[in-house]
Amino acid sequence: MCEVRSNCSLYPFHIEGIWQLFLARITRQLGALILYGFGVLGFVCFINNSQAAMVKREIIGIYDSLREAEPSATAIHNFLEMPLNHLGYSIRYLDVNAELPEVGDLENATAVVTWFQGALADPHRYFAWAQEQARAGRRFLVFGETGIKNLRDDRVVLNSFLKHLGLRFETGFVLLTSGSSDLQLHSELMEFERPFYKILPGYSLVSKISADGLSVASVRPPERLGAERTQLAFIGAGGAYVQSGFAIARDDVLNRHKWLIDPIGFLQRALGPILFPIPDTSTLMGRRIYFSHIDGDGWNNVSYAAKYRDQQVLSGEVMLRKLIEPYPDLPVTYGLVTADVDKSEGGDDRGVGLVRELFALPQVEVASHTHSHPFHWSFYRDYDREKELALIQEKNVANTPAAEGPVSWLSRRFFGESGKSSFKKYLAQNVAMPRYYMRKPFSLIGEIGGSLRQAERYAPKGKEAKLFLWSGDTQPFEEALAYTRELGVYNMNGGDTRFDRDWPSLSYVAPLSRQVGAERQIYAVASNENTYTNDWTGPFYGFSQLHQTVDNTESPIRLRPYNVYYHTYSAEHDASLHAVKKHLDRARDGAYLPIFASHYAAIANSFFDVKLYQTGERSWLVLNRGSLQTFRFDDAEQWQVDLSKSVGVIGSKHYQTSLYVSLDPSARVPEIVLTKRDTASAVSVSSISEARWQVYDWRAEPCHISFRSLGFGMGEFQFHGLSAHSYRLEVKRGGIVLLSDKVQASQAGDLHLDLPVSGIEPLEISLVCRNSVSTAHMIEMEERR
Repeated sequence: MCEVRSNCSLYPFHIEGIWQLFLARITRQLGALILYGFGVLGFVCFINNSQAAMVKREIIGIYDSLREAEPSATAIHNFLEMPLNHLGYSIRYLDVNAELPEVGDLENATAVVTWFQGALADPHRYFAWAQEQARAGRRFLVFGETGIKNLRDDRVVLNSFLKHLGLRFETGFVLLTSGSSDLQLHSELMEFERPFYKILPGYSLVSKISADGLSVASVRPPERLGAERTQLAFIGAGGAYVQSGFAIARDDVLNRHKWLIDPIGFLQRALGPILFPIPDTSTLMGRRIYFSHIDGDGWNNVSYAAKYRDQQVLSGEVMLRKLIEPYPDLPVTYGLVTADVDKSEGGDDRGVGLVRELFALPQVEVASHTHSHPFHWSFYRDYDREKELALIQEKNVANTPAAEGPVSWLSRRFFGESGKSSFKKYLAQNVAMPRYYMRKPFSLIGEIGGSLRQAERYAPKGKEAKLFLWSGDTQPFEEALAYTRELGVYNMNGGDTRFDRDWPSLSYVAPLSRQVGAERQIYAVASNENTYTNDWTGPFYGFSQLHQTVDNTESPIRLRPYNVYYHTYSAEHDASLHAVKKHLDRARDGAYLPIFASHYAAIANSFFDVKLYQTGERSWLVLNRGSLQTFRFDDAEQWQVDLSKSVGVIGSKHYQTSLYVSLDPSARVPEIVLTKRDTASAVSVSSISEARWQVYDWRAEPCHISFRSLGFGMGEFQFHGLSAHSYRLEVKRGGIVLLSDKVQASQAGDLHLDLPVSGIEPLEISLVCRNSVSTAHMIEMEERR
């Protein structure tokens, strides 16, 4: 365990590196800062009474497993985790029926959130624990049911707890609400996606007992009850409370949800006005991230596209020729179903050469989409081969669409009629089967580790598979997730984010991940073409509507990267091909930073490890950030980064109402320092506000800027704060000069740079002043500083 010692207080964190001293700039600000450690262990000791308070980013999600079996089945996960992730918080789920931790065991937690679905088995036990946590200063965010069995027996213990929120439950419940009057709603936080209808949902009588606090929604009960105004949604000093039916509304006819309350705005206020750099997974170098990944289903399907009709061309080849080869500037991660090209499983090994051709392309990343393609992962938690063989014998028959609907023939649509007829018994004829290829017994080692190694064998030497893409119901069990971690690869899929005309709510934007025991599954950012085409029965152009989700998760606030996620079978039809091409063309023309899917998975994983330490009123140290290099400040129009005092910062960009800060991956412990925007005395320091390529090893000195960079497509960079007007640009790789040119900055010190060279392999880039007058001027400015 690594620790920060500040006035003899210890704060745990992990840090990379061995015996070393921090940069002099940090030392000047914090006093004698000494880093001890070996390998990944060490501690930082702040001397001379400097303060370094850890920013608490963990929220405890309490759920009732008797009503919601696992964290991913909870209302907290489905409705609140995404907004909390966006605000920089992670959720640690705890079952209320298990032993709950002591106050001292939750040092990193700033709040507790609940959204119970009914009475708890032992509400008194829970509220005794909650009282202790509230007294320790943790806020409580209470949505929906409180967990009591009945108000008569539990009112005292409930109100003792609610006192921390500034509320009190009164006797009574308003079921017939037509006599209610004077509904008062906060203009910014209520009626977010849908207005209240004339007849309100039923509500409890809840009184405000504190002069402080914000009434977000309140109503006067029917006069016959003689009750005072009741609180429907309230934010108090100790947290917040929202009654059932007043956070989110469900349309039972359309089977859709819509938020009544603004979840991000409400949670932001409920958690308090805390300014800290939010780990951001949507942005790199000031630009929205773009990535694409393909699940291998349908590799052996014959394409019916007009150009290939009646030629028996595999969808895998059409995908390669139409969707991948023409886009060398857009990286794509391909998850091979390895049994598809495994003759011993019933696959077709004639496609191996095509797989090798695909994986040889520099814009293609190797991944596995399993070996035998499980449909139902839970079947393999406690695997029984005899049970699987019995299913094959009894139920593995091809049902016709007329009898069973599209699901009955889904697996054949995905995988075609590959393999010999002698294997057909072991190829799933309907998705009631637990997996597609069933000839050999299931093995977790073979399914994950074996498929990753097999995929690598088809790739050029040294090209590793870094990502495992879940198949079927994308609900892996804990041991499966643990195995990917032990192998050192990332895992992803699931989530199925939609935010469009058919799914018109923020509630359908998935959180970053799914907690399964001690393990974590990273969700894909967007849904694939399956949900747009009614399980691949049509319309086959449906995936073209992805742009609505892309737009809605970018504006009015950026929530997610741009993810184009599809299957190989999208190459079966002209309509589905055109749908995918539409998004690839848009990504090519837009201001994005393209990366591989494994890189996004690494960024999302790193979100949960980041540690922040506040070292001053507006300064923070960033530790354990892994692959996450962007930090965001919301409502930050009045702030800018003080580049003269910050360490490891490449640049920043104001976008919408947020400030995005780009860190140098080579900086071990960056420090972000803010100052008032457009401060007259601010020192001008060279920076990059946005770029299409990743940047690292950033060095900005008077008249000399150097850095390394890599990426896809043309290199685009926007520089600011340049002190000279004329520079000599030099681009090298391995000491060989690829480009040398004169470039001119504006009078304001801005420079837009386009590099017409390949950046797939890292480049060394430098800008050096071209005249001695500018150089002398820069030296003089530095001496004044």
